[in-house]
Amino acid sequence: MWFVPLLAPLVWAGVTDFRRGRWKRAIGAWLVVFCQYFAMIYNMTHELSGLGVWLCWVYLD
Repeated sequence: MWFVPLLAPLVWAGVTDFRRGRWKRAIGAWLVVFCQYFAMIYNMTHELSGLGVWLCWVYLD
């Protein structure tokens, strides 16, 4: 879980900024990063059936 320290400032900004809606953006951004990380793992472990192949992010030779 090497990416957890990278997400700490994002979570901190979402929790400490009391202006309306900031925490929603911080949580949404965290979820995007989290999902991309696991999509990458899925691509590496399932080779030809990963999300990147379906969406043409990964080009097969």
